[in-house]
Amino acid sequence: MSATGSQDFLFGTALAYAASTTLSSYVSIRDNIPGEPLAITVPLSVPTALLIGWGAGIAPPWFMPLTALLAARQACDGRPGPAALACAIGMASVVGHLIEPVTRRPGTWTFAMTTAISLSLTTSAALTMAGYVRYSRNRPRRAPAACG
Repeated sequence: MSATGSQDFLFGTALAYAASTTLSSYVSIRDNIPGEPLAITVPLSVPTALLIGWGAGIAPPWFMPLTALLAARQACDGRPGPAALACAIGMASVVGHLIEPVTRRPGTWTFAMTTAISLSLTTSAALTMAGYVRYSRNRPRRAPAACG
């Protein structure tokens, strides 16, 4: 895959991540699924929590997909930082799902929740992979050390 191809793949993956986050936010609001990471609760409605950046039970905070899109867009200039940031956002999103109690109660999921969680985890993993691939292509190469 060429540098342009991996850049396009990273940006496309970031778009898919943003779309799945939008779906997850919609389902969180519709089904009133508050964010409770590690059993930490805030006395806010789900729409308010999403608006201020807390996230919801199945939706990452709004700034994560926005940052992923901006990082993917900037990853084409050859610097490894933006691609590493996209990779980290994908990993953080997967961890965020794992620390939410609702994720560990699949018996309580509606069809919409199942779809949103599945898409969000899939696109988060894809963002992690695409960011890592782009990072590995952008990072500076070191000359091998001389022996002796």
